[in-house]
Amino acid sequence: MIAVVEPGTSNIDSAWLPIVSSGTQKWWSGNAYPVEFYFINKRLKLDMKWGTPSSFSITDPKYALVLDLRARGQFGLAVNNYQYLLDRLVGSFDNGSYLTFDFIKNQLRGWINQNIKRIISAIIIQKEISYFDILPRLDEINDFFILELNKHTQTIGMDVVSSSIEDIGAPEETKAELNKLLMGKAKINILGDDYYKVRELDNIEHAAKNEGISGTILGLGVANMMGQGMVNSMQYGQRQFSQSMSEVKEIVILACPSCAAKNNEKSKFCIECGNKLQPSCKACNASLLPKSKFCIECGERV
Repeated sequence: MIAVVEPGTSNIDSAWLPIVSSGTQKWWSGNAYPVEFYFINKRLKLDMKWGTPSSFSITDPKYALVLDLRARGQFGLAVNNYQYLLDRLVGSFDNGSYLTFDFIKNQLRGWINQNIKRIISAIIIQKEISYFDILPRLDEINDFFILELNKHTQTIGMDVVSSSIEDIGAPEETKAELNKLLMGKAKINILGDDYYKVRELDNIEHAAKNEGISGTILGLGVANMMGQGMVNSMQYGQRQFSQSMSEVKEIVILACPSCAAKNNEKSKFCIECGNKLQPSCKACNASLLPKSKFCIECGERV
């Protein structure tokens, strides 16, 4: 290429080819010599759309859940180095006469399909962007995409002048599973320590409906593990459950013989009427154990 001629009027003379100017007079009867002109369209091409042909898997850095993602968007190009463009793409012209944006688009589509999955996965892992944080951080992901794409387009004399990622989405089944995890996390944050107490009571109630000791223990162990598995191991969760079960079994409610108010088994007097709760033998007035049928002192039937 001899020169780049900007829009306007330009003179074409032998000064452009000083080395062969003398030879042209012999072969072309005077000072004429052949010159090829290539016209470059300097307008911006802003509707270069792209999309992943298939989903790609990535592990959510926050929830450790495997996600199948798809992405789509578009970008704009402009020619910035005319000579470099022609030097790199000479011989690629359709019909040997012109080069279209469709040709460029097809070439870039192959590169995007090969690299877009790597680009999105890399920034999500590097920046630890969870799925529900992708939307507010699309600009950050898009900037990384522009940087990588521009490195490639500059090899053919073009620059990326605009870009937008329209969507990075997952199937509805994956969204439902993530929402379920978020709801469980929200309950823990709201209830705090009470969440585990509620879970234990639910487990006990559920176990009471099951038949068989082995089935009950298994059901309670698994349920308790699920309730506390977010912060503890399975072994710790089962140990905690066993302790809570023993505490529940030790609690005995005593009814006051006078007012029928419920009292703790260790209470000596009723919390409502103040009467003595400990039963005594009518014959010798000795203290009796709860549910005793005979006096341990005199043997009199209670």
